[in-house]
Amino acid sequence: MIKTPIAVLEEQVEIDYSQFHIKDEGYSDGEMPVPDAPGPGQLLAVGTDWVAVGSAVQYHLARVRIEAWDAEPDSQHSEWEVSDDFEFTCTTGRLALVTVAMGPVSDETITVGPPGTYRGRAYSKGRDEAAGQFEDRDEVDEGTEQYLIQFWPA
Repeated sequence: MIKTPIAVLEEQVEIDYSQFHIKDEGYSDGEMPVPDAPGPGQLLAVGTDWVAVGSAVQYHLARVRIEAWDAEPDSQHSEWEVSDDFEFTCTTGRLALVTVAMGPVSDETITVGPPGTYRGRAYSKGRDEAAGQFEDRDEVDEGTEQYLIQFWPA
């Protein structure tokens, strides 16, 4: 039997300050801590209602796919260059893709499930290629860096 996600959100995101965020609709700017950037060599930083995803390059467009699953999906480590597992707590279960400087990427959201705690796995590829392009010509081809972020009930 082929497993498939119960919901998918695919977007292009403008990377700002080498990161982008996934935020729960319950996150309130000004009332909650500002998301921490991932540290050097880290793919993710996670807090209640937010996930900060680190990029290899300061500013460019990257491809992001967010998937909601009803159980842990099969590993895709062989298809991606970097991965990181995480635990995430959210207050609504409705998530949006958000840039650091410009806010939500679009009006589209993904519902991962009811409020609560979720497990997740983030994958990335094209990071070294994006960094090389930026170093060589001060820009990155759109979509060179790609991300897959998966959520399932804890």
